[in-house]
Amino acid sequence: DATPSVVATLNDVFSQRLFVGNDICSNSIYNNNAGIRLTNAYNNNIFENNITGNNEGIYLEGSYGWGGKNNIYRNNIMNNKYGIYITRLYFGMKNNKIYYNNFIGNINHANDHFEDKNKWDDGINGGNYWDDYNGIDILPPYGIGDIPYKISLFVKDNFPLMNPWSDAHNI
Repeated sequence: DATPSVVATLNDVFSQRLFVGNDICSNSIYNNNAGIRLTNAYNNNIFENNITGNNEGIYLEGSYGWGGKNNIYRNNIMNNKYGIYITRLYFGMKNNKIYYNNFIGNINHANDHFEDKNKWDDGINGGNYWDDYNGIDILPPYGIGDIPYKISLFVKDNFPLMNPWSDAHNI
């Protein structure tokens, strides 16, 4: 059980341009416009954070081919307007992996309309927990929904978790 390294309120946290190769972990981030905002950022890991009560829990923005290959995993993303919001201009912010997160009580869990340029699961064993997922689990492996979770027309979590990710940072 990690102790939060940052408790941040009423501001934007980690708002950087060309943010490369960093770990953003073990934080409690709440009541901000954007809890974590990465612009044109590459190869960062965002994990084991409690992100709640923000306009956007995590905001990823890329432009002109910049930004991507970020890993977002084992976070509690709760009670935000948008859990994760991904936007891009001219082919930026792609190839991100988003998995083993708990999406609970957000008005909109995710915004990503980019023809499956980001991966919303680990590709093998699991994706994310979505509190509004209504799928079934009758086929092995158990604990993973048999029907993908639809994020947008072309974007989906292929392996939605039936229960919250239990190793996520404690609330």
